[in-house]
Amino acid sequence: METNIITPLVLVRRLTLNPLLMFLWLSLWFGLWGFTGALLAVPMLKTLKIFCDNNPPLARAGQFLGR
Repeated sequence: METNIITPLVLVRRLTLNPLLMFLWLSLWFGLWGFTGALLAVPMLKTLKIFCDNNPPLARAGQFLGR
């Protein structure tokens, strides 16, 4: 319950990421790598958002990833 509901909601508010995408991303990496994947999922998604925000051709993807 904590990994699938509470953590994504808290992190989404704190990191300004798309809640649905955050939930799917966390579930994907938890399914692939287990607990380690769940720990790495949020930093990887935030890194992807920063990368997209700083590259003009990917700006729309950055907007989709979060505010």
